[in-house]
Amino acid sequence: MTVVAPKQPQQHKAERASSNAAVINWRRRLDVCVLATTASICMIIAIATALQFSEATSIEERRALAPFPRVGFRHLADFTPQFESFFNDRLFGRTRMASFQSWLKYKLCGTTQGTKVIAGSQGWLYLVQGWVGADVRREKPITVERMERWGRVLQHRTQWFAQRGIKYIMVVAPNKDSIFPEFLPTAFRPIRDESKLQQLTKYLSKQAGVSYIDFSNDLKISKAEDGQIYHKTDTHWNDIGAFIACHRLILELSQHFPQLKPIEKQDLQVQYNLSSGDLVDMSGLKGMTERVPVVRIANPPPKTRLKAIFIHDSFGPSMLQYLRPHFSSFSTQLQSEVDFDMEAIAKQKPDIVIQEVVERHVTQLEPTRTNWSDWIIKTITEHQSTGSGVWLNIVPNTSEINIRTFKKASQLPGCAILPTTDRISDGDWRDNFKFDETSILSQHWFALKTGSPGMPLAGGKSAENYARLNRTIQTSPKFVKVGTLDMADGSKLLLYSNRVGWRP
Repeated sequence: MTVVAPKQPQQHKAERASSNAAVINWRRRLDVCVLATTASICMIIAIATALQFSEATSIEERRALAPFPRVGFRHLADFTPQFESFFNDRLFGRTRMASFQSWLKYKLCGTTQGTKVIAGSQGWLYLVQGWVGADVRREKPITVERMERWGRVLQHRTQWFAQRGIKYIMVVAPNKDSIFPEFLPTAFRPIRDESKLQQLTKYLSKQAGVSYIDFSNDLKISKAEDGQIYHKTDTHWNDIGAFIACHRLILELSQHFPQLKPIEKQDLQVQYNLSSGDLVDMSGLKGMTERVPVVRIANPPPKTRLKAIFIHDSFGPSMLQYLRPHFSSFSTQLQSEVDFDMEAIAKQKPDIVIQEVVERHVTQLEPTRTNWSDWIIKTITEHQSTGSGVWLNIVPNTSEINIRTFKKASQLPGCAILPTTDRISDGDWRDNFKFDETSILSQHWFALKTGSPGMPLAGGKSAENYARLNRTIQTSPKFVKVGTLDMADGSKLLLYSNRVGWRP
């Protein structure tokens, strides 16, 4: 038997020291690896973020990103928070992290991120951005003044086009919540029996000389037979809902043009695909899909010799395949109600003009009779000196910015664009509004809109700022009124110049 001699104390100390040194060395290497990995990740994120500094919009969120802050001593106080917003909007991986947070909130609480989209039952999403949420709940009835304005404008358009041998008709695409209110969360259930659109439709049905269709009843009847005729994850109707609307539209037009024959259900072939809509992007629920119908026309209708122009918003594209086959010439225009250009339309000599507008715009936008953007550009051109620097400052109370005006104005020699506001009455915009009167008053051209009966310009701080700006420009000897345009709603559009680059 072999006898092992016990270790001496010195040997124990040496072994423990060696072991401790190994552990310390291993920890140091681990710390170096962690620091190197962290630094590498931070470097990658920093580089990836810097590469996104030039981006101006977020496709996933469907919004403009915060711009780079202005540099200068006067803007020093605002630089830090503005740069933080600029950097945060472009942080690498931000949309993925936001999507994860959105899904977590949706799964655990049944709600969505932000205030633009709400989650209903059975996977239905609804748009409630801005004034739309109040309309979903039916908080207020439509005003008599607005109904009367729509009546006057539609009578005028119908008569004006008829005098030129053109049939005009306006059709309204109902909001999704108007057709499928049963899936709304309790907090957004309607508190009134009638929506603004129902009130408007009832009023217009009693007015002579109005060519108008509200598709609500047709879609509600079809809903019982065809089921889901709107997208769950999108604000719009699906292909079947668009077909129901077009079937009713062609039936209505066939009373004036008997050669038009509507497409019937037996003429369609329907397949189903998985897809996701715009509300998925707006709510951050990336990857959320639904089963949607994709319709193809198996038996096209007979083509007529009629020429039609279809003016539409985002509900229009799904209607095209059901309308285009009926006409020998069929042109489309994506155009806002705030800039309805009758003269330009009539020059194309159509037989039929169809204007489609979604419910949430009919009940919110002001109907216009005059193309005010062209009037502004024409007036500025007449008074502009050659080669002078001209700034156009649009400050109307419209629900959306008039991009068409800006595009035209940007083509004027030496003309740059400074929009003061695109949504002066919108809550989301108003919260971020910083009124810089000094900067605004340094510009050369202003188009200011006055209020109309029963339709105040805005509310809260924005109304005060706007009113003060309006008074300053109208009373200051520095500015001269170049022209006045009467609007169909009883308001006026006032065009001013500060005399720089201006000629009488």
